[in-house]
Amino acid sequence: MYDRYSWLLRFTRRDLQPTEEIYFQAEETARDALQLYNDPENGELYTMIVLLQIDWPQRSECQLDEILFC
Repeated sequence: MYDRYSWLLRFTRRDLQPTEEIYFQAEETARDALQLYNDPENGELYTMIVLLQIDWPQRSECQLDEILFC
């Protein structure tokens, strides 16, 4: 048996290197991790960090939150 949902942090890098992704099994853990990255210094590495909910049976993503760095 598998979990229907996972949560994902997707990091869009400023240096155009491949996008980084970290998966989580609980939304609360993913949201806590997102807040750890909510620091202006991370804007030197990333343009955006997005929190997504992944629905595996539907093969869909739903954006829940994001951090944009200027």
